[in-house]
Amino acid sequence: MPRVYDMEPLYRSHRLLLAPSAVEDAFPRVITEAALHGVATIGTDRGGIPEAIGDAGSWARVIRNADHEALGMRRWA
Repeated sequence: MPRVYDMEPLYRSHRLLLAPSAVEDAFPRVITEAALHGVATIGTDRGGIPEAIGDAGSWARVIRNADHEALGMRRWA
């Protein structure tokens, strides 16, 4: 994917952000940006990813209990 400067359309069209970083990022801003757009994140336990994700248990519950069909329809609305 080429460089994207306006991330809002990208976040609106996705339900989940995967952050499988292999480096010790201090605090990945992309996780916070995704959360501000209502996109949950699953990531590794490296660097600041666990801190940025926060209570992973609550995200897991939200993802598991979400109405995925309705979320999928949201991007076509």
